[in-house]
Amino acid sequence: MNVRDAVLARIAGLAPSARRSLELLSCTPEPIGPALLGALDVSRTTVGVLAATGLVDRHGKGVAFRHEIARAAVLEATAPGAEPELHATMIDALEAVGGDPSLLAHHATASGDVPRILRYAPEAAAEAARSGAHREAVAFYETALRHVGDDPATRAALLEALSVELDLTDRLHAAVAAQEQALELRRATGDVAAVGAAHTALAGFAWGAADRALAERHVAAAIEILSSTDDRRALGFALARQSFLAAWRGDAPQARRSGGRAARIADELDDVVLRTSASIGVALVRLLEGDLQGRTDLLAATDVGLAHRIDGLVTPPMTNVCHFDVEQGRFAEAEESLVEALRLSEQRDTPSCTAWQLGVRARLRLLQGRWAEAEQDAHAVLRSGDLPLGQLWPHLVLGLLAARREGPPVNPNLDGCGGWSPRSTSPAWSRRPSPRWPRTPGSPVAPTRGSTDPSPRTCSRSPSPAGTSRWHRCGAGCAVSPRPGSSRSGRRRRPWFRPRRTSPTSGR
Repeated sequence: MNVRDAVLARIAGLAPSARRSLELLSCTPEPIGPALLGALDVSRTTVGVLAATGLVDRHGKGVAFRHEIARAAVLEATAPGAEPELHATMIDALEAVGGDPSLLAHHATASGDVPRILRYAPEAAAEAARSGAHREAVAFYETALRHVGDDPATRAALLEALSVELDLTDRLHAAVAAQEQALELRRATGDVAAVGAAHTALAGFAWGAADRALAERHVAAAIEILSSTDDRRALGFALARQSFLAAWRGDAPQARRSGGRAARIADELDDVVLRTSASIGVALVRLLEGDLQGRTDLLAATDVGLAHRIDGLVTPPMTNVCHFDVEQGRFAEAEESLVEALRLSEQRDTPSCTAWQLGVRARLRLLQGRWAEAEQDAHAVLRSGDLPLGQLWPHLVLGLLAARREGPPVNPNLDGCGGWSPRSTSPAWSRRPSPRWPRTPGSPVAPTRGSTDPSPRTCSRSPSPAGTSRWHRCGAGCAVSPRPGSSRSGRRRRPWFRPRRTSPTSGR
Protein backbone atom coordinates (compact mmCIF):
# COMPACT_ATOMS: atom_id res chain seq x y z
CA MET A 1 0.00 0.00 0.00
CA ASN A 2 1.41 3.38 -0.99
CA VAL A 3 1.07 6.65 0.95
CA ARG A 4 -1.90 7.86 -1.07
CA ASP A 5 -3.79 4.62 -0.43
CA ALA A 6 -2.97 4.78 3.29
CA VAL A 7 -4.25 8.36 3.52
CA LEU A 8 -7.43 7.52 1.61
CA ALA A 9 -8.05 4.59 3.92
CA ARG A 10 -7.92 6.90 6.93
CA ILE A 11 -10.40 9.41 5.52
CA ALA A 12 -12.79 6.89 3.91
CA GLY A 13 -15.15 6.94 6.87
CA LEU A 14 -15.34 10.74 7.25
CA ALA A 15 -18.70 12.46 6.81
CA PRO A 16 -18.89 14.61 3.65
CA SER A 17 -18.75 17.84 5.68
CA ALA A 18 -15.65 16.69 7.58
CA ARG A 19 -13.95 15.53 4.39
CA ARG A 20 -14.73 18.87 2.78
CA SER A 21 -13.11 20.63 5.75
CA LEU A 22 -10.03 18.40 5.44
CA GLU A 23 -9.77 19.19 1.73
CA LEU A 24 -9.97 22.91 2.51
CA LEU A 25 -7.14 22.57 5.00
CA SER A 26 -5.08 20.64 2.44
CA CYS A 27 -5.02 23.51 -0.06
CA THR A 28 -2.66 25.57 2.07
CA PRO A 29 0.74 24.46 3.41
CA GLU A 30 0.54 26.87 6.34
CA PRO A 31 -0.95 26.07 9.77
CA ILE A 32 -4.48 27.45 10.05
CA GLY A 33 -5.31 29.55 13.10
CA PRO A 34 -8.62 29.85 14.94
CA ALA A 35 -9.78 33.00 13.14
CA LEU A 36 -9.35 31.40 9.73
CA LEU A 37 -10.97 28.17 10.92
CA GLY A 38 -13.98 30.21 11.94
CA ALA A 39 -14.10 31.97 8.57
CA LEU A 40 -13.98 28.57 6.89
CA ASP A 41 -16.81 27.34 9.16
CA VAL A 42 -14.66 24.53 10.59
CA SER A 43 -15.92 23.89 14.11
CA ARG A 44 -13.96 22.59 17.09
CA THR A 45 -15.88 19.34 16.83
CA THR A 46 -14.78 18.95 13.22
CA VAL A 47 -11.18 19.68 14.18
CA GLY A 48 -11.42 16.87 16.74
CA VAL A 49 -12.75 14.47 14.13
CA LEU A 50 -9.95 15.37 11.74
CA ALA A 51 -7.30 15.02 14.45
CA ALA A 52 -8.61 11.50 15.16
CA THR A 53 -7.51 10.46 11.66
CA GLY A 54 -3.88 11.03 12.67
CA LEU A 55 -3.35 13.24 9.62
CA VAL A 56 -3.57 16.60 11.40
CA ASP A 57 -2.44 17.95 14.75
CA ARG A 58 -3.79 20.74 16.89
CA HIS A 59 -1.51 23.78 17.00
CA GLY A 60 -2.73 25.74 19.98
CA LYS A 61 -6.24 26.67 18.94
CA GLY A 62 -5.43 26.00 15.30
CA VAL A 63 -4.60 22.98 13.19
CA ALA A 64 -1.99 21.77 10.67
CA PHE A 65 -1.17 18.62 8.78
CA ARG A 66 1.38 16.43 10.53
CA HIS A 67 3.26 15.68 7.30
CA GLU A 68 3.46 17.50 3.99
CA ILE A 69 3.13 14.21 2.14
CA ALA A 70 -0.24 13.60 3.79
CA ARG A 71 -1.48 17.07 2.91
CA ALA A 72 -0.44 16.60 -0.73
CA ALA A 73 -2.16 13.21 -0.85
CA VAL A 74 -5.46 14.64 0.43
CA LEU A 75 -5.33 17.48 -2.08
CA GLU A 76 -4.47 15.10 -4.91
CA ALA A 77 -7.45 12.90 -4.00
CA THR A 78 -10.02 15.71 -4.42
CA ALA A 79 -12.52 15.37 -7.24
CA PRO A 80 -11.29 16.53 -10.65
CA GLY A 81 -11.75 20.28 -11.05
CA ALA A 82 -12.47 20.81 -7.34
CA GLU A 83 -9.13 22.34 -6.37
CA PRO A 84 -9.69 25.85 -7.85
CA GLU A 85 -12.96 26.11 -5.91
CA LEU A 86 -11.17 25.15 -2.69
CA HIS A 87 -8.65 27.94 -3.25
CA ALA A 88 -11.44 30.40 -4.02
CA THR A 89 -13.13 29.50 -0.74
CA MET A 90 -9.83 29.97 1.06
CA ILE A 91 -9.42 33.44 -0.50
CA ASP A 92 -12.85 34.52 0.73
CA ALA A 93 -11.96 33.35 4.24
CA LEU A 94 -8.52 35.01 4.18
CA GLU A 95 -10.02 38.29 3.01
CA ALA A 96 -12.54 38.11 5.85
CA VAL A 97 -9.76 37.85 8.45
CA GLY A 98 -7.22 40.17 6.77
CA GLY A 99 -4.93 37.45 5.48
CA ASP A 100 -1.34 37.89 4.36
CA PRO A 101 -0.97 39.10 0.74
CA SER A 102 1.47 36.31 -0.06
CA LEU A 103 -1.09 33.66 0.91
CA LEU A 104 -3.82 35.48 -0.97
CA ALA A 105 -1.58 35.67 -4.05
CA HIS A 106 -0.87 31.94 -3.80
CA HIS A 107 -4.54 31.01 -3.63
CA ALA A 108 -5.50 33.52 -6.32
CA THR A 109 -2.97 31.97 -8.67
CA ALA A 110 -4.13 28.43 -7.86
CA SER A 111 -7.76 29.40 -8.44
CA GLY A 112 -7.01 31.30 -11.66
CA ASP A 113 -8.59 34.49 -10.28
CA VAL A 114 -6.81 37.10 -12.43
CA PRO A 115 -8.21 40.25 -10.76
CA ARG A 116 -7.11 38.95 -7.38
CA ILE A 117 -3.72 37.89 -8.75
CA LEU A 118 -3.15 41.45 -10.00
CA ARG A 119 -4.25 42.80 -6.64
CA TYR A 120 -2.37 40.53 -4.27
CA ALA A 121 0.79 39.49 -6.14
CA PRO A 122 2.16 43.08 -6.33
CA GLU A 123 1.19 43.63 -2.68
CA ALA A 124 3.00 40.44 -1.72
CA ALA A 125 6.03 41.47 -3.79
CA ALA A 126 6.23 44.89 -2.15
CA GLU A 127 5.97 43.37 1.32
CA ALA A 128 8.62 40.78 0.47
CA ALA A 129 10.93 43.57 -0.70
CA ARG A 130 10.40 45.54 2.50
CA SER A 131 11.12 42.38 4.49
CA GLY A 132 14.40 41.74 2.69
CA ALA A 133 13.14 38.81 0.60
CA HIS A 134 13.96 40.15 -2.84
CA ARG A 135 14.01 36.87 -4.70
CA GLU A 136 10.48 36.23 -3.45
CA ALA A 137 9.55 39.71 -4.63
CA VAL A 138 10.85 38.85 -8.10
CA ALA A 139 8.69 35.71 -8.18
CA PHE A 140 5.54 37.62 -7.19
CA TYR A 141 6.10 40.36 -9.77
CA GLU A 142 6.71 37.76 -12.46
CA THR A 143 3.46 36.03 -11.46
CA ALA A 144 1.56 39.30 -11.84
CA LEU A 145 3.17 40.00 -15.21
CA ARG A 146 2.04 36.62 -16.56
CA HIS A 147 -1.58 37.67 -15.98
CA VAL A 148 -1.57 41.41 -16.63
CA GLY A 149 -2.94 41.30 -20.15
CA ASP A 150 -2.88 44.36 -22.41
CA ASP A 151 -3.02 47.15 -19.82
CA PRO A 152 0.18 49.11 -20.66
CA ALA A 153 0.20 51.29 -17.53
CA THR A 154 -0.14 48.32 -15.18
CA ARG A 155 2.44 46.31 -17.10
CA ALA A 156 4.89 49.23 -17.03
CA ALA A 157 4.47 49.71 -13.28
CA LEU A 158 5.09 46.00 -12.67
CA LEU A 159 8.16 45.99 -14.92
CA GLU A 160 9.59 49.01 -13.12
CA ALA A 161 9.16 47.41 -9.73
CA LEU A 162 10.53 44.10 -11.03
CA SER A 163 13.65 45.79 -12.41
CA VAL A 164 14.57 47.12 -8.97
CA GLU A 165 14.30 43.65 -7.45
CA LEU A 166 16.24 42.03 -10.31
CA ASP A 167 19.06 44.52 -9.80
CA LEU A 168 19.25 43.81 -6.07
CA THR A 169 19.30 40.06 -6.72
CA ASP A 170 22.29 40.34 -9.08
CA ARG A 171 20.39 40.00 -12.35
CA LEU A 172 21.43 43.27 -13.94
CA HIS A 173 20.85 42.33 -17.56
CA ALA A 174 17.30 41.21 -16.80
CA ALA A 175 16.76 44.42 -14.81
CA VAL A 176 17.83 46.53 -17.78
CA ALA A 177 15.54 44.59 -20.12
CA ALA A 178 12.55 45.04 -17.79
CA GLN A 179 13.18 48.76 -17.34
CA GLU A 180 13.64 49.31 -21.08
CA GLN A 181 10.32 47.58 -21.75
CA ALA A 182 8.69 49.82 -19.17
CA LEU A 183 10.24 52.90 -20.77
CA GLU A 184 8.76 52.04 -24.16
CA LEU A 185 5.33 51.51 -22.60
CA ARG A 186 5.55 54.84 -20.76
CA ARG A 187 6.47 56.59 -23.99
CA ALA A 188 3.56 54.94 -25.78
CA THR A 189 1.10 56.10 -23.12
CA GLY A 190 2.56 59.61 -22.93
CA ASP A 191 3.45 59.44 -19.22
CA VAL A 192 6.22 62.03 -19.29
CA ALA A 193 7.16 61.89 -15.60
CA ALA A 194 7.41 58.10 -15.71
CA VAL A 195 9.64 58.33 -18.79
CA GLY A 196 11.98 60.62 -16.86
CA ALA A 197 12.01 58.31 -13.85
CA ALA A 198 12.83 55.37 -16.13
CA HIS A 199 15.89 57.22 -17.41
CA THR A 200 17.01 57.76 -13.81
CA ALA A 201 16.72 54.03 -13.12
CA LEU A 202 18.57 53.14 -16.32
CA ALA A 203 21.37 55.52 -15.34
CA GLY A 204 21.95 53.46 -12.21
CA PHE A 205 21.90 50.22 -14.17
CA ALA A 206 24.33 51.62 -16.77
CA TRP A 207 26.75 52.50 -13.99
CA GLY A 208 26.64 48.93 -12.73
CA ALA A 209 27.22 47.74 -16.29
CA ALA A 210 30.44 49.84 -16.38
CA ASP A 211 29.09 52.23 -19.02
CA ARG A 212 29.53 55.64 -17.43
CA ALA A 213 28.87 57.52 -20.67
CA LEU A 214 25.49 55.83 -21.06
CA ALA A 215 24.71 56.51 -17.41
CA GLU A 216 25.47 60.20 -17.94
CA ARG A 217 23.21 60.35 -20.99
CA HIS A 218 20.34 58.71 -19.14
CA VAL A 219 20.58 61.02 -16.15
CA ALA A 220 20.83 64.10 -18.36
CA ALA A 221 17.70 62.97 -20.22
CA ALA A 222 15.93 62.34 -16.91
CA ILE A 223 16.67 65.83 -15.60
CA GLU A 224 15.66 67.50 -18.86
CA ILE A 225 12.37 65.58 -19.02
CA LEU A 226 11.46 65.89 -15.35
CA SER A 227 12.24 69.61 -15.25
CA SER A 228 9.21 70.09 -17.48
CA THR A 229 6.86 68.15 -15.20
CA ASP A 230 5.30 68.71 -11.79
CA ASP A 231 6.94 65.60 -10.34
CA ARG A 232 9.48 67.31 -8.09
CA ARG A 233 10.29 64.13 -6.21
CA ALA A 234 11.28 62.26 -9.37
CA LEU A 235 13.42 65.24 -10.40
CA GLY A 236 15.09 65.16 -6.99
CA PHE A 237 16.09 61.53 -7.42
CA ALA A 238 17.45 62.26 -10.91
CA LEU A 239 19.58 65.06 -9.45
CA ALA A 240 20.77 62.76 -6.67
CA ARG A 241 21.85 60.24 -9.32
CA GLN A 242 23.66 62.98 -11.22
CA SER A 243 25.45 64.00 -8.03
CA PHE A 244 26.65 60.41 -7.53
CA LEU A 245 27.94 60.12 -11.09
CA ALA A 246 29.66 63.51 -10.89
CA ALA A 247 31.41 62.50 -7.68
CA TRP A 248 32.83 59.41 -9.32
CA ARG A 249 34.16 61.25 -12.33
CA GLY A 250 35.92 63.66 -9.96
CA ASP A 251 33.64 66.65 -10.62
CA ALA A 252 33.15 67.84 -7.05
CA PRO A 253 31.44 71.18 -7.97
CA GLN A 254 28.82 69.39 -10.09
CA ALA A 255 28.27 66.75 -7.43
CA ARG A 256 27.64 69.44 -4.85
CA ARG A 257 25.38 71.47 -7.15
CA SER A 258 23.20 68.52 -8.10
CA GLY A 259 23.17 67.13 -4.57
CA GLY A 260 22.25 70.56 -3.21
CA ARG A 261 19.36 70.96 -5.66
CA ALA A 262 18.07 67.50 -4.73
CA ALA A 263 18.36 68.32 -1.03
CA ARG A 264 16.38 71.56 -1.46
CA ILE A 265 13.59 69.64 -3.21
CA ALA A 266 13.65 67.11 -0.36
CA ASP A 267 13.31 69.95 2.15
CA GLU A 268 10.34 71.37 0.21
CA LEU A 269 8.66 67.98 0.24
CA ASP A 270 9.86 67.04 3.73
CA ASP A 271 11.10 63.77 2.20
CA VAL A 272 13.78 62.09 4.32
CA VAL A 273 14.44 59.32 1.75
CA LEU A 274 15.12 61.84 -1.01
CA ARG A 275 17.22 63.97 1.32
CA THR A 276 19.32 60.94 2.21
CA SER A 277 19.74 59.93 -1.44
CA ALA A 278 20.88 63.47 -2.20
CA SER A 279 23.53 63.24 0.51
CA ILE A 280 25.36 60.26 -0.98
CA GLY A 281 27.11 62.00 -3.87
CA VAL A 282 28.21 64.84 -1.58
CA ALA A 283 29.47 62.29 0.95
CA LEU A 284 31.57 60.65 -1.76
CA VAL A 285 33.09 64.02 -2.65
CA ARG A 286 34.02 64.56 0.98
CA LEU A 287 35.73 61.19 1.16
CA LEU A 288 37.56 61.82 -2.11
CA GLU A 289 38.83 65.04 -0.53
CA GLY A 290 39.91 63.21 2.63
CA ASP A 291 37.07 64.44 4.83
CA LEU A 292 35.91 61.54 7.00
CA GLN A 293 32.59 63.27 7.65
CA GLY A 294 31.66 61.70 4.31
CA ARG A 295 32.08 58.27 5.87
CA THR A 296 29.77 59.25 8.73
CA ASP A 297 27.20 60.53 6.24
CA LEU A 298 27.23 57.25 4.31
CA LEU A 299 26.70 55.25 7.49
CA ALA A 300 23.80 57.57 8.36
CA ALA A 301 22.29 56.91 4.91
CA THR A 302 22.36 53.18 5.62
CA ASP A 303 20.53 53.78 8.89
CA VAL A 304 17.78 55.69 7.05
CA GLY A 305 17.44 52.85 4.55
CA LEU A 306 17.05 50.35 7.39
CA ALA A 307 14.49 52.52 9.16
CA HIS A 308 12.40 52.83 5.99
CA ARG A 309 13.05 49.25 4.82
CA ILE A 310 14.44 50.42 1.47
CA ASP A 311 17.34 48.14 0.63
CA GLY A 312 18.41 50.29 -2.30
CA LEU A 313 19.37 52.75 0.43
CA VAL A 314 20.74 50.21 2.92
CA THR A 315 23.63 48.36 1.34
CA PRO A 316 24.97 50.75 -1.38
CA PRO A 317 26.20 53.43 1.08
CA MET A 318 27.76 50.73 3.24
CA THR A 319 29.50 49.27 0.20
CA ASN A 320 30.98 52.69 -0.59
CA VAL A 321 32.25 52.92 2.98
CA CYS A 322 34.04 49.58 2.50
CA HIS A 323 35.51 50.72 -0.81
CA PHE A 324 36.94 53.92 0.63
CA ASP A 325 38.23 52.23 3.77
CA VAL A 326 40.37 50.03 1.53
CA GLU A 327 41.13 52.71 -1.06
CA GLN A 328 42.38 55.15 1.57
CA GLY A 329 44.32 52.64 3.64
CA ARG A 330 42.03 52.32 6.69
CA PHE A 331 42.47 48.56 6.81
CA ALA A 332 41.35 48.06 10.42
CA GLU A 333 38.15 49.99 9.72
CA ALA A 334 37.77 48.07 6.45
CA GLU A 335 37.73 44.77 8.33
CA GLU A 336 34.86 46.02 10.50
CA SER A 337 32.90 47.71 7.72
CA LEU A 338 33.12 44.65 5.46
CA VAL A 339 31.84 42.37 8.22
CA GLU A 340 28.86 44.67 8.77
CA ALA A 341 28.23 45.21 5.05
CA LEU A 342 28.26 41.50 4.26
CA ARG A 343 25.99 40.84 7.22
CA LEU A 344 23.49 43.41 5.96
CA SER A 345 23.63 42.14 2.39
CA GLU A 346 23.00 38.56 3.48
CA GLN A 347 20.30 39.59 5.93
CA ARG A 348 18.56 41.81 3.39
CA ASP A 349 18.89 39.30 0.48
CA THR A 350 20.85 41.61 -1.83
CA PRO A 351 23.36 39.32 -3.59
CA SER A 352 24.44 42.10 -5.97
CA CYS A 353 25.77 44.02 -2.97
CA THR A 354 27.32 40.87 -1.55
CA ALA A 355 29.26 40.46 -4.81
CA TRP A 356 30.51 44.07 -4.66
CA GLN A 357 31.64 43.64 -1.08
CA LEU A 358 33.40 40.34 -1.73
CA GLY A 359 35.27 42.04 -4.56
CA VAL A 360 36.37 44.81 -2.21
CA ARG A 361 37.41 42.21 0.37
CA ALA A 362 39.40 40.35 -2.28
CA ARG A 363 41.32 43.57 -2.90
CA LEU A 364 41.89 44.04 0.84
CA ARG A 365 43.15 40.49 1.24
CA LEU A 366 45.54 40.98 -1.69
CA LEU A 367 46.97 44.09 -0.07
CA GLN A 368 47.33 42.22 3.21
CA GLY A 369 49.24 39.43 1.52
CA ARG A 370 46.47 36.90 2.22
CA TRP A 371 46.55 35.48 -1.27
CA ALA A 372 44.45 32.36 -0.82
CA GLU A 373 41.59 34.32 0.74
CA ALA A 374 41.82 37.00 -1.95
CA GLU A 375 41.65 34.34 -4.64
CA GLN A 376 38.70 32.63 -2.96
CA ASP A 377 36.67 35.86 -2.75
CA ALA A 378 37.51 36.81 -6.33
CA HIS A 379 36.39 33.45 -7.69
CA ALA A 380 33.19 33.62 -5.63
CA VAL A 381 32.24 36.91 -7.30
CA LEU A 382 33.03 35.73 -10.81
CA ARG A 383 31.05 32.50 -10.34
CA SER A 384 27.89 34.25 -9.24
CA GLY A 385 27.96 37.84 -10.42
CA ASP A 386 25.96 39.54 -13.18
CA LEU A 387 27.39 43.00 -12.54
CA PRO A 388 30.28 43.93 -14.85
CA LEU A 389 31.64 46.77 -12.72
CA GLY A 390 31.56 44.55 -9.64
CA GLN A 391 33.87 42.11 -11.43
CA LEU A 392 36.68 44.64 -11.78
CA TRP A 393 38.47 43.96 -8.49
CA PRO A 394 38.14 40.17 -8.79
CA HIS A 395 39.69 40.23 -12.26
CA LEU A 396 42.50 42.51 -11.11
CA VAL A 397 43.18 40.40 -8.04
CA LEU A 398 43.32 37.14 -10.01
CA GLY A 399 45.36 38.75 -12.77
CA LEU A 400 47.91 40.18 -10.37
CA LEU A 401 48.20 36.91 -8.48
CA ALA A 402 48.82 35.05 -11.74
CA ALA A 403 51.35 37.66 -12.86
CA ARG A 404 53.23 37.43 -9.59
CA ARG A 405 53.11 33.67 -9.23
CA GLU A 406 53.76 32.49 -12.76
CA GLY A 407 54.13 35.56 -14.99
CA PRO A 408 52.21 33.92 -17.86
CA PRO A 409 52.54 35.40 -21.37
CA VAL A 410 48.74 35.56 -21.55
CA ASN A 411 46.80 36.88 -18.56
CA PRO A 412 43.10 37.04 -19.46
CA ASN A 413 42.05 38.54 -16.12
CA LEU A 414 44.24 41.59 -16.68
CA ASP A 415 43.92 41.74 -20.46
CA GLY A 416 40.12 41.84 -20.18
CA CYS A 417 39.91 44.60 -17.59
CA GLY A 418 39.48 47.33 -20.20
CA GLY A 419 35.81 46.47 -20.52
CA TRP A 420 35.07 47.48 -16.95
CA SER A 421 36.17 51.11 -16.72
CA PRO A 422 33.22 53.39 -15.91
CA ARG A 423 35.37 56.50 -16.33
CA SER A 424 35.44 56.29 -20.11
CA THR A 425 33.55 54.68 -22.95
CA SER A 426 36.84 53.43 -24.36
CA PRO A 427 38.98 50.95 -22.45
CA ALA A 428 41.11 52.67 -19.85
CA TRP A 429 43.50 49.78 -19.66
CA SER A 430 45.12 48.35 -22.70
CA ARG A 431 48.31 46.66 -21.58
CA ARG A 432 49.27 43.94 -19.20
CA PRO A 433 51.28 45.14 -16.17
CA SER A 434 54.52 44.03 -14.68
CA PRO A 435 53.24 44.58 -11.16
CA ARG A 436 55.09 45.57 -8.07
CA TRP A 437 53.46 45.22 -4.71
CA PRO A 438 51.69 47.16 -1.96
CA ARG A 439 53.02 50.52 -0.90
CA THR A 440 50.54 51.33 1.85
CA PRO A 441 51.87 51.81 5.41
CA GLY A 442 51.35 48.73 7.50
CA SER A 443 50.25 46.60 4.56
CA PRO A 444 52.30 43.55 3.65
CA VAL A 445 54.67 43.44 0.72
CA ALA A 446 54.14 40.28 -1.24
CA PRO A 447 56.88 37.66 -1.42
CA THR A 448 59.17 37.52 -4.42
CA ARG A 449 58.04 35.77 -7.58
CA GLY A 450 57.57 32.09 -7.03
CA SER A 451 57.93 32.37 -3.27
CA THR A 452 55.77 30.23 -1.04
CA ASP A 453 56.69 32.18 2.08
CA PRO A 454 53.35 32.84 3.86
CA SER A 455 54.79 35.67 6.00
CA PRO A 456 54.72 38.88 3.94
CA ARG A 457 56.94 41.79 4.84
CA THR A 458 55.38 45.09 5.91
CA CYS A 459 55.80 48.28 3.91
CA SER A 460 56.41 51.64 5.56
CA ARG A 461 56.02 53.95 2.57
CA SER A 462 53.35 56.65 2.89
CA PRO A 463 50.19 56.18 0.85
CA SER A 464 48.95 58.47 -1.88
CA PRO A 465 46.80 61.33 -0.57
CA ALA A 466 43.12 60.52 -0.32
CA GLY A 467 41.44 60.61 -3.69
CA THR A 468 44.64 60.94 -5.70
CA SER A 469 45.51 57.35 -6.54
CA ARG A 470 46.63 57.19 -10.16
CA TRP A 471 46.35 54.56 -12.81
CA HIS A 472 50.09 54.05 -12.99
CA ARG A 473 49.32 52.37 -9.68
CA CYS A 474 47.35 49.17 -9.99
CA GLY A 475 43.69 49.54 -9.12
CA ALA A 476 44.20 47.00 -6.36
CA GLY A 477 46.55 49.46 -4.68
CA CYS A 478 49.83 48.04 -6.00
CA ALA A 479 52.48 50.06 -7.79
CA VAL A 480 53.14 48.97 -11.35
CA SER A 481 55.99 49.47 -13.75
CA PRO A 482 56.87 53.05 -14.74
CA ARG A 483 55.78 54.21 -18.15
CA PRO A 484 58.42 54.14 -20.91
CA GLY A 485 60.89 56.98 -20.60
CA SER A 486 60.30 57.44 -16.88
CA SER A 487 63.40 58.40 -14.92
CA ARG A 488 62.49 55.63 -12.49
CA SER A 489 62.95 53.00 -15.15
CA GLY A 490 66.38 51.70 -16.02
CA ARG A 491 64.97 49.97 -19.10
CA ARG A 492 61.89 50.17 -21.25
CA ARG A 493 58.83 48.49 -19.84
CA ARG A 494 55.48 47.96 -21.39
CA PRO A 495 52.98 50.70 -20.54
CA TRP A 496 49.83 49.88 -18.69
CA PHE A 497 47.72 52.58 -17.06
CA ARG A 498 47.49 56.20 -17.97
CA PRO A 499 47.22 58.49 -14.92
CA ARG A 500 43.73 59.02 -13.55
CA ARG A 501 42.57 61.14 -10.68
CA THR A 502 40.53 58.60 -8.76
CA SER A 503 39.81 54.93 -8.51
CA PRO A 504 36.94 54.01 -10.84
CA THR A 505 34.99 51.63 -8.69
CA SER A 506 32.51 52.95 -6.18
CA GLY A 507 30.51 50.01 -5.00
CA ARG A 508 26.81 49.44 -5.03
